[in-house]
Order: sequence, then structure tokens, then C-alpha cells
Amino acid sequence: MLDALVSVADRLIELLKYREERRAKLFDDLVEPVMNQLTEIHADYLRILETLRQKLAGVTEETSAATVRDATEYLLEARIDKEPLRRKLIALVQQLAIARREEPLIAFARACVQYLESGQGVPGTLGTMLLHEFTAGDPVTTAQRIQTDILPSVTDNSRQKWEDVTQAFAAARLDAAAR
Repeated sequence: MLDALVSVADRLIELLKYREERRAKLFDDLVEPVMNQLTEIHADYLRILETLRQKLAGVTEETSAATVRDATEYLLEARIDKEPLRRKLIALVQQLAIARREEPLIAFARACVQYLESGQGVPGTLGTMLLHEFTAGDPVTTAQRIQTDILPSVTDNSRQKWEDVTQAFAAARLDAAAR
């Protein structure tokens, strides 16, 4: 009888170790790489936003059409580089939120999706929203509105959403380490 109890206890310990190893593997194989790729995307967003700000600085009525055209072309080209990665990450974290039941992982996945979506009333990513803004209205008004209203707002919004991602990532990391 004692041998049977010891055997059951050993099996339970093995099961707990297996679950812990699976959680650690999930974190190492999925969550950490997602965070690394999202860090790359965040740096790219900030670089694009700063370049757009510089391109629109000092725009005048005479230069507005050419400046807006140049900024739009830059944005179209700049967003291509990371677009496949953004699309892959959106799909991955959406599935992570569905498949996992651990709250820290769900919160991380949600924060990632919210970060990658524009959140500015236009469906799609930040680049899609900015392209929409660049093509809405006459060049003078567009350049001024983007420079004074849109870019500062989008930059602040991206930084706040990035803070949410990093907080959710830290919670998921601590949760994975604690189990």
C-alpha cells in the first residue's frame, strides 16, 4: 500500500514537472520571440514617425503638395519592410489569446493586438491609418494636421500601448517563472 502511494506521489510530481516544462517551453518558444519581434516593430514605428515629422517640418503652401506626396511615398515604402512580420504577429497573438487559458498570456496577447492595430478609428495597422490621413484633404491642411495633431497623438498612443505590452510581458514572464 505504501509503495502504491509513493508511486502515485511520484507520478503527480512528474506531471507537475511536465506542466512546468511545457509552460517554460511555451514562453521560450513563443512569447519571448513575439516580444523580440514586437520590439523590432516598435523601433521601426518610432523611426517612421520621426522621419515623417522631419519631412513635414517647415512645410509651406508652396511646398505642401510635394511634401505630402514625398511623405506618402516614404510611408508606403517604409511600411513594406515589416508588414509580413506585423501580419504574422497579429495572427499569432490572436491565436494565443484563444488557445491559452492563463490570464497573463491572454493579457499579453491582447496588448500585442491592441498595439499592432491603429486604434485611431481606421481599421488596420498604424501605417494604414497614416496613409488614410495623408490622402484625406488638400495638401496644405493635410500636412499641417498631420504635423501638429496626428503625429504627436499617434506617437504618444504608440508609446502608451508599448508600455501596456511591456507590462503584460513582464507579468507573463513572472507567471511563467513562478509556476
